[in-house]
Amino acid sequence: MPRRGLIGEERRPSYNYWLTRDSHAMKKAMRTRYKYACQHISGLVYDMACGWGFGTNILADHCRYAIGIDADKEAIDFVKGYNPRANVEYHVQDLEKWMPESHCDWVVTLETIEHLKDPIGFLKRCRDIAEVGVVVSAPIGVKKPKNPFHITDVTHEMIDDTLGCGGWRNTNLEVMEHRREDKPNLPLGTVYVYQAPAHLSYSI
Repeated sequence: MPRRGLIGEERRPSYNYWLTRDSHAMKKAMRTRYKYACQHISGLVYDMACGWGFGTNILADHCRYAIGIDADKEAIDFVKGYNPRANVEYHVQDLEKWMPESHCDWVVTLETIEHLKDPIGFLKRCRDIAEVGVVVSAPIGVKKPKNPFHITDVTHEMIDDTLGCGGWRNTNLEVMEHRREDKPNLPLGTVYVYQAPAHLSYSI
């Protein structure tokens, strides 16, 4: 069982990539992304691919209610019993098959779509249920990154063509990591904030 200080910060043992020497940097990077998302969210928020829920808890400090969704039943069962909060709940759901049943204010999905076979379909479903906006991040611009669990090469065009239509606009874009001379193939961690037409005045 993970120590309390690591709740939400350790992936299940079979996910070996997160247990390598780079795992501390990855955890710090994810925390930075969630903190950035918190600058924009409010109301009811879905955290898609929430894992052990450490990011869901960060979001819950800045919104009315947060719902974490992940395909890992082990992680969801654990966090449900270990870290209950009045404004947080968790559900097990395969994101490739996920069909939303209700709307929310915001969807947050960070470092998720590169793991999906159909990221475009997933993003469309996120956009369909979000009444205010969607926050999405992904490693942009690098094919075949070293993470063996990345199965889709994500591009800016893929995200913008899917979310930036029907009057929706990308109101904020933040590059979290910059190219390093010693690691020119390092993915650029980019966070996008898209908002629905009726709510664009919030950011413009």
